[in-house]
Amino acid sequence: MTIYFLKLFLQDVFEMDFKKDPYLETICNHYCSERYKDYRNNCHKEYKNIIKEGKNPLENRPVKLVLRDEDWQWMCNKCFSNEEWKVSYIS
Repeated sequence: MTIYFLKLFLQDVFEMDFKKDPYLETICNHYCSERYKDYRNNCHKEYKNIIKEGKNPLENRPVKLVLRDEDWQWMCNKCFSNEEWKVSYIS
């Protein structure tokens, strides 16, 4: 779920108006950012474990963690195997 749809959901359910209260939007953005960062780190741990086991990560998606093959392939190709991402992850 993208942050846009999450905000729409929150606005509908809790009758929030991010335009009237920008601090509320800041909190929502921060929470979503932290959740995604934790999710991505958990996926990266699984990726490294799959590599350690000598398996191909693209063919061994962690089913309980990642729901769609396309999402896992994107993370493997664009994030985990990308040299720029590896440098930013280490530092």
